[in-house]
Amino acid sequence: MRALIDTTFEAQLDHKTRMRLALKFLYENPQENATAAARIWGLSPRTVRNAVQTEDKLKKPLGHNKILSQEQEASIHTFI
Repeated sequence: MRALIDTTFEAQLDHKTRMRLALKFLYENPQENATAAARIWGLSPRTVRNAVQTEDKLKKPLGHNKILSQEQEASIHTFI
């Protein structure tokens, strides 16, 4: 009967919290991989890898706000 009731700390947390903790673990321990974090927090390794890739994409600058040279700025003013 004991095997049917999982009362470990990890099992009591919701999925979102476990994912957040797994990502925190990975960023604090860069030598570890997503599979290790997934096993520790009871998540799918693929889910953790996808979350890491998504966060990495969000961190990249988009490049929309660039400082223009004086020539470029004059060109835009001429165009407008």
